Amino acid sequence: MGDHITQKPPEGPSIVDAAPDMRSPRRKIITKFIFDIPATARTKETDPTQITLAELTADDERMARKIGGSDPAKQAEELIKLSLYAINGKFVNQAESEADFYWERFGAKMRHLLLLAFTRVHATTDQEEESFFGSMRTEVGGK
Repeated sequence: MGDHITQKPPEGPSIVDAAPDMRSPRRKIITKFIFDIPATARTKETDPTQITLAELTADDERMARKIGGSDPAKQAEELIKLSLYAINGKFVNQAESEADFYWERFGAKMRHLLLLAFTRVHATTDQEEESFFGSMRTEVGGK
């Protein structure tokens, strides 16, 4: 179960094919996070065995908000899809809307794991937040 995705869209050339470690000419270095999917979470034959997420840029986040509109759930979905970098080690071509294609074919458990993974790598921890707010100083006065 799950080592392949069926009915993959046709592949076409794009800048990302020429430079697989970049999504745009401005993106030179990407932090990637690789997750192995437990067999029990792969409920559909189309669910992969491994997912790679990429750290998002500020441009990616703006794009997700624009696509998601005023719906927070849709914005979150778009953030996750933009973060989707590879499936079973094969690069996801964002320019060809492959993330949308795969997202629709993933099972519910797979989509939930992606939400958890995205949150884990993009959100601050309680300790980071405590340290940040613990460092706050108050100053009163002019220059």
